[in-house]
Amino acid sequence: MAAGVQYQVIYAAAVVEHEETREEVYAAVRAGEESRVLPDVPMKIVIADESAALVVRITSTTLIEGYLVQPGVLLDTLVGFFETLWGLAIPVEPTRASDDPTEQERMILRGMATGLTDEAIARELGISERTVARRISRLQDVLASRSRFQLGLQAARRGLL
Repeated sequence: MAAGVQYQVIYAAAVVEHEETREEVYAAVRAGEESRVLPDVPMKIVIADESAALVVRITSTTLIEGYLVQPGVLLDTLVGFFETLWGLAIPVEPTRASDDPTEQERMILRGMATGLTDEAIARELGISERTVARRISRLQDVLASRSRFQLGLQAARRGLL
């Protein structure tokens, strides 16, 4: 990245669940890495400018097999596979303690998860519907979600429900 090379990485959720590796990922993101997370990553692939790929398989703790893929149908397929996974993955965005959801925001998330409308959530919490909408918008920013559905997924993955 220091040389201006841009790259994208899809991590398995287990990587960002552990504090030590999560901090390494966050440091890479702060340095410019584009990172996303999936519950599980089916294989390790390195694709270089869509001109070559390396598919890696770890067969034991000491043996690693790698397959070099040259331009052709298989490389095109791997690039398409990566792009599909990229579209399904959730962006990694380092959070700060101040970004942690408040108890009221957690209650809003729980209301959303149970299928309550914004109006019903507002009534239940004794706040305005506009406040509910603002809190949901803030949660979408904090949890890097583009939709309410994605917000629910992120909240569930982070144990906020």
